[in-house]
Amino acid sequence: MIRATERKKTLFLVSTATQPCGVESFARHVAARWGELGLEAQRLAVSGKLGDWAAIWHALGEVDAIAINLPVVAWKKVVLTPLVALILALLRGRGRVLVLHEWADLDWRRRLIVSVYALFAQRFVFSSPFVREGFAKGAVTRFLAARSAIAPIPSNIPPTAPDGPPRSPRA
Repeated sequence: MIRATERKKTLFLVSTATQPCGVESFARHVAARWGELGLEAQRLAVSGKLGDWAAIWHALGEVDAIAINLPVVAWKKVVLTPLVALILALLRGRGRVLVLHEWADLDWRRRLIVSVYALFAQRFVFSSPFVREGFAKGAVTRFLAARSAIAPIPSNIPPTAPDGPPRSPRA
């Protein structure tokens, strides 16, 4: 059980990809640097397999919230994982945050899936005002009353290895 006097801990879902996309690199980087903000982070690598769901349930027992960065590259492989994670977090009484890196550029099918995820989120973090505006115009998402923030994402964040510190940029 988590006590109010303890530091808040956030679970970040990351993939098992050895060559991550920009969104994945960002998620790993934020999780690796979360402690610099006086917060605690736990990373959980997921691959889209059913065994991930039990691992997510267990990890949610040790955190206050879950943060999911979207969109993910191999989304067909892991399409249910973010949804299941959000539902499990709801069942465990944990905070649920979606970090959206793009919206208007997504295929309509991906926007539909993310809209379903959004129904279970409490808060949204957008990579830009443009992404937030596009999201707010969505057929489903315009009715969501969740709080949101903008966290501009610099394009020069160095990639982070799956279980290691960030690599230094090459000169």
